[in-house]
Amino acid sequence: MGSDLLSTGVMAYWNEIRKRNLSKRSHSATRIFMKAGLIVAALGLLLAGCTPKDTTHRLESQPTVQEQPAQSLGKVETFHGIGIVKNITPSKTYVVIDHQRIPGFMDAMSMPFQVRDSTILRGIAPEDAIDFEVTVEDGTPYVSSVEKRSK
Repeated sequence: MGSDLLSTGVMAYWNEIRKRNLSKRSHSATRIFMKAGLIVAALGLLLAGCTPKDTTHRLESQPTVQEQPAQSLGKVETFHGIGIVKNITPSKTYVVIDHQRIPGFMDAMSMPFQVRDSTILRGIAPEDAIDFEVTVEDGTPYVSSVEKRSK
């Protein structure tokens, strides 16, 4: 379709030049414009042939949320971690824990975790060594329990 529009534009331009009946001196300029027009038309045809491959088959093979098994949509997993509390937000909705590797879940790092029940942080302060449970519900992790480690 783009090449049809381009060739129609070149033809319209050529017809306009013929109607004007330009002098011989401007005829060389006309040739330059015509060559440029032909080059543009050729590039347009070339690009029209370079369309992306049909990716429909790839998209159809990807499962949608509705196609996923029902057990994975409401899946809840709990993992045990050991770490040191680095910070607790004033609202007690997040706790930053520098933790060891949590087997089956993530490597060792320092990161904030959401806390849904702030009462689990009673008696917990920055620099406390803790055992904690991370619950992952529908892909969202949060700290579900915290206990100070004995020294």
